[in-house]
Amino acid sequence: MSESKENKDSGEREGPLMRKRGPILAELKKLSIPLIIEDSDPEGLLPTGSQNQPLPVYVPERWPEYAIAGEEDIIELYWERPINRTGAPVQTLPVKGPITEDMFPLPLAVPRNLLQPDGRFEIWYEVVIEGAGNGAPSEHRFVTVDTEPPSYDKQLEVLLFPSNLPGNIITEEYLLNNNDKVEFRLPSPTYTGAADGDVLELFWSQTNPPTETFVTPKTVLQAEIDAGDIRVDLMGDDIRAPNQNGTFHAFYKIRDRAGNETLTYSKPATGTVSLIPWPGRLPPPTVPLHDDDNLVHRADARAQVQAVVENIPPPLLPSDQIELVWDGIRLPRRNAVLPLNIPVPWIFLIANGPGPSVVKVGYNFIRGGSSRASEEADISINFTVAGQDHPNAPALLNPLLPLIDIVGGSGVPNVLLPGDRTSPVIPKLKLYQAPSPGEMLELYWGQYSGAVATYTVRAGDVEGAEVLFSAVSWDVIDTEPNNARLPVYYTTSNGVNEQQSENTYVRVQVTTIDDLPAPVFEDADGFGYIGCEDKPWEGIRVRIKFDSGHFAASDEVRVFWQGYRAFNSADPIDETYGEFPEEIRPEHIRDGFIDVWILPFDPHIKPVSRGSWGTYYTLSKTDGQFGTSPAPENLKIVETVSEEQCAASRHEG
Repeated sequence: MSESKENKDSGEREGPLMRKRGPILAELKKLSIPLIIEDSDPEGLLPTGSQNQPLPVYVPERWPEYAIAGEEDIIELYWERPINRTGAPVQTLPVKGPITEDMFPLPLAVPRNLLQPDGRFEIWYEVVIEGAGNGAPSEHRFVTVDTEPPSYDKQLEVLLFPSNLPGNIITEEYLLNNNDKVEFRLPSPTYTGAADGDVLELFWSQTNPPTETFVTPKTVLQAEIDAGDIRVDLMGDDIRAPNQNGTFHAFYKIRDRAGNETLTYSKPATGTVSLIPWPGRLPPPTVPLHDDDNLVHRADARAQVQAVVENIPPPLLPSDQIELVWDGIRLPRRNAVLPLNIPVPWIFLIANGPGPSVVKVGYNFIRGGSSRASEEADISINFTVAGQDHPNAPALLNPLLPLIDIVGGSGVPNVLLPGDRTSPVIPKLKLYQAPSPGEMLELYWGQYSGAVATYTVRAGDVEGAEVLFSAVSWDVIDTEPNNARLPVYYTTSNGVNEQQSENTYVRVQVTTIDDLPAPVFEDADGFGYIGCEDKPWEGIRVRIKFDSGHFAASDEVRVFWQGYRAFNSADPIDETYGEFPEEIRPEHIRDGFIDVWILPFDPHIKPVSRGSWGTYYTLSKTDGQFGTSPAPENLKIVETVSEEQCAASRHEG
């Protein structure tokens, strides 16, 4: 209690014994009546059975000018029919002061004998102030006592079958064409005492009277009563539930809002059920890719996991359907044409996590609007992987795995040349996410069958740490000694599932072609010089003759060119250097040579004065073979040659 309230109540208790009070003029709050079914109901309907005991009501709060210490107020409770009021209270309760807030709500009661017979009553209270008389009454409210069941003592009339059901015979075809239900109508006129909010309970039974509970409740609406058209649906599920054909009866009962229920069932509406019986047993589905090793893993998912439904006892209907349920997830329905192979997409396999776990797999057998669950199979799954997963799972290729590097003696990654033969070739990898000890990594090399190097994850290995595989044997490398783009990849395995990295392409050129012919300066004179008559400003021609059997269409030759200030290969002129690649075409093979022109004149030719040019070429074959030619004797020149100089020289001559 707050300090102010304590002081207030204390002051009331210690106040004068007598004071002048007038009657209460303000309207008092209405009574609280907890037993009323809906407090907002203006009629205040009580549940049936309430009439068998006094009706508790409560004054909700303290009134104005309440009695303090030494005073007394009197509460008068009134219970009247709206007409023929007696004016006499049904309870008078003296309340001595001090009247405090914790006395509220203040209980009163309407005597049991006044709750009979049924009817609509008005209830309120007044507070009598000592020496001042009655004041304004509380807000009135109504209370309705109803103990009469709907239809009173008369048995309810028989339900009416729909007019489009010949002979009242319920068939599969009828249910299929009528939304999987039979719609009954109540006969006209409507039962006595029908009221908004009545509940109709529909029974469907082979016995008369029924021994089962009701199958469908329906709330009656005032609009249906006014129209004289009350209908209730018997659903296909409820018709099929007994899984029996034969004679059945439809009954109903009515319960009003007060809870009064008709004393007997209605007269029976008799019909015949003529349906195809449901299968006596629904065996579990099988998962063939599980049965071969008692596990469903990623390789199975790539091969397409299927559940097989079969051995359901006949007869089956063309409209019957199967709804596979994998680990609680329902797949789209399929027609029950047995044996039924149902693919289980990856999204459903992985929906509840990668495992390892044992999941339940079953199916719903659906007929009309109802279904029954099959027996279930226990299926072990494990879709975990070594390394991070990827959006294209369960595909074996995982583009998110780090690429591997192949490193020979030179230390240059992914390039193997003849000089590397004296050293081991080591695959190096920066580890993937969350490596776990025992995971196995295996390296695969070009067209070689089987793994060629391995690494086993150790305790302490972490993401991003560089690990070294076992060395790749040179016997393996020599199976493809020349391949400009040899594909190399690795797989990860946790003992159940594998993933594969994307390819790393390795330039392998560990054997060379050693008998290539030297290039020829086709335009040099007999002493190896070039002059004005050769028009070097139009380019210098380097000819490669196909004198060996190494040249083929689509191979590449690359001419290397360097100018010097001397007649031998001394004192190079840096700006003259150039590389000139050319692809060998079929016409070159026909001609037996290819000409490579050194252009432009400046800077590759013009800077040389009383000097020379040296050249050689490489051959890169499409199969990866590689060779370097010898260099011919340098092409020489006595003095700088240009078109202008040569023209001037001729003029002087």
